[in-house]
Amino acid sequence: MRRYLGITGERGREPTVRHGLLVAFWVIGCSWAWGAPNIEPRYDIDIPSLDAAEALTRLAEQTDTIVLFPYDLAEGRQANEVVGRYTLTQAVEALLRGTGIAGGLSDKRVLQISLDETGEPGNLEDGPMEEPEIERRPLLQRIGATLAA
Repeated sequence: MRRYLGITGERGREPTVRHGLLVAFWVIGCSWAWGAPNIEPRYDIDIPSLDAAEALTRLAEQTDTIVLFPYDLAEGRQANEVVGRYTLTQAVEALLRGTGIAGGLSDKRVLQISLDETGEPGNLEDGPMEEPEIERRPLLQRIGATLAA
């Protein structure tokens, strides 16, 4: 019978099933972490109802984001009040709803403002914006993602 040198330097038995399970969990955890979706960060936003140009400037300051827009496009349009914890996408949608302008996030996380292509002015009487459903992952998948990070 072969003898293997253990972690502590003692001679012991062949690697056990426990060792195999540890390796299997590690491999599974790594594969889940690599496939985990990028979750957009949330920011504490506090912007009163202002001129859209000023509101976008405050959004940029509060989220540490670059916002590109023609000043003439935003000037004179009234942005909505946005207070709470939002992703950048949620915040800009709530801020500009009903103004005739809209924002989009580039691959390099630059917020670009342009005319709203839907042509719908929006309805400010809709009430608060609904929270998107957050994907819930199983416990082992979250543990694996944490350990792999």
